Amino acid sequence: MNTIDPNTISFNQLRADRHALDAEIRALKVQLRAPWGNADLRDVQQSLHYRKAESTRLCTLRAYLRGRWHLADHDLCQEIAEKLLPRYRRKEWAQTG
Repeated sequence: MNTIDPNTISFNQLRADRHALDAEIRALKVQLRAPWGNADLRDVQQSLHYRKAESTRLCTLRAYLRGRWHLADHDLCQEIAEKLLPRYRRKEWAQTG
């Protein structure tokens, strides 16, 4: 399954990105829970959708690094994790590995 050395990953950056994304999602939900009136909130809904999808991808990466699966489709989990790994490699490992 996972042969990634955890020492090569910046878990602090991954955690910080997840927290920032969670804060954005909460702010968007506040906007959508308020009375809409005549406001067109399609952009807000779309933004929420994209941020939730990104949050799922980050959770998938975190689970993969722990040797677990976040989604039922294990091949998709591995594909997502491998695509995101370069973003979270520690700088000293990104140059040599």
